[in-house]
Amino acid sequence: MEPQTSPKTIGVAQTLWLSFLVVLVLGFIQYSVLVNFAEAQMLKQPDADRTELLMGLQYDAMVVSLSEIFGGLIAGTMLVLFVFLRGIPVKPYFGLEPFLKRDLFNWFLVVVAITLVFTLMTWLISHEQSDFMLQVWQSCDNVLLLIFAIVIVAPFFEELLFRGFIFTGLRNSTLGTGGAIVMSSALWAIIHQQYGSFELIFVFLLGTVLAISRVASKSLYVPIILHMLNNLFAIVQIAMTAESVAK
Repeated sequence: MEPQTSPKTIGVAQTLWLSFLVVLVLGFIQYSVLVNFAEAQMLKQPDADRTELLMGLQYDAMVVSLSEIFGGLIAGTMLVLFVFLRGIPVKPYFGLEPFLKRDLFNWFLVVVAITLVFTLMTWLISHEQSDFMLQVWQSCDNVLLLIFAIVIVAPFFEELLFRGFIFTGLRNSTLGTGGAIVMSSALWAIIHQQYGSFELIFVFLLGTVLAISRVASKSLYVPIILHMLNNLFAIVQIAMTAESVAK
């Protein structure tokens, strides 16, 4: 597949450097939220070990929720402003175009299929999944806030960055569409280090499917919705797991 071109594009180097900057800003915001919560805990427990507090709060649902919301909104706004200030039409560059319901339905079935296959493989090899989200769920006292962060904000920001900004920048280069699909999916998997290596394989495969769905539907909204549905399913699955553990 040949790379697509537009009157104004952003080169590969700039795409990757800005993406790295955005991820740094995201990390800084998330770390700031974590530190603020730790400092608040230290006021209540002056004798507590600060390092242990920081480690424990990484799994706190409120910290995770606020980190995702503030980080995603601020970092996502940075991306859009950068493209806008370069004089590039924002909607077509990110792929924020209308889509056919048929395309969304067909790709939803594909995501369901690979999720079922992965779940079956996990069961067959008796693989213990990462308990990151389980610990987050067990500490949750505001389910709606967690759902808003994980099901709405996180997928929208991540798709805007990886299947929107990064994908377009790479696709308009000599890498072309195929290279953009693989590289954007690999970069997306890299930022999910809270999961184990087996789960990262699924993240990469899911990213590849989401990128292909973006190409086939000509719309970023399709992978955004699919990503949201996938995260919603993950939360429901975690909730059911937590309930069975409690019993």
